[in-house]
Amino acid sequence: MLYEREFLRSRIQKFVDDRNDIIAAWEGGSAAFGRADTFSDIDISLLTNGDVSVLQELFEHYVKQNLGIKYLYRIPMPTWHGGAQTFILCENCPPTLLIDITIFTPESKMLFLEPEIHGNSRFIKDTVRLSENTPHIDFNQQKSKIQNRYMSIRDSFELFCGFAEKELQRNKPIEAFAFYQAFILRPLIELLRMKYSPERFDFHSRLLYSDLPEEITVNLEELYFCGNKMHLQKNINEAIAWCRDEIKDFEAPKF
Repeated sequence: MLYEREFLRSRIQKFVDDRNDIIAAWEGGSAAFGRADTFSDIDISLLTNGDVSVLQELFEHYVKQNLGIKYLYRIPMPTWHGGAQTFILCENCPPTLLIDITIFTPESKMLFLEPEIHGNSRFIKDTVRLSENTPHIDFNQQKSKIQNRYMSIRDSFELFCGFAEKELQRNKPIEAFAFYQAFILRPLIELLRMKYSPERFDFHSRLLYSDLPEEITVNLEELYFCGNKMHLQKNINEAIAWCRDEIKDFEAPKF
């Protein structure tokens, strides 16, 4: 029988409860937004006052002994966020159900707890009352980031949006599609996120369906899926026109 999500959570909870060097633990990801389902990974963060590498080894050993490990991948240190992160697929789990665990220390600068960006994390242990002092987004800093990124898109879009057309005319549709995604769809997505979800303007396609209006995602689906070269040509033209409109109509977000 395959393990279910709640069973894995209960096993992780036991590990957390039994260790004094874990001073806080919380579940993020879809659970923090109240949207966890059977396909959702278990995104667990641990805060330790002990040795990160030792705790990482102990957790992996615990999972191996109690659940079995089919695949395990550690992100090489140092990671971009500073935590020690491991992805685990257990032996009796469907391939859609991973454990994604990250271990932080009190000195870590990024804990991904800002509710405006990451939702309301579900604490499963909190001996240091971290849940009562979660950080919040710096809206002035976010506005500055958005303004800088907007100016970068505005100033570079017309230089690079023709790359897809060029490769299509060369009869290289694979390269054309790659340029289409990189230089047309990507900035379009960013501009739309600046308008509708400025807190997560740099999340690209992640959480797109919950952050953008349905009519927008329906139109984006039409642009993302191309059946042939003629369809790609049509989508390139439409996406460029849409992106130009968003550049022209851009307004700084009002948080």
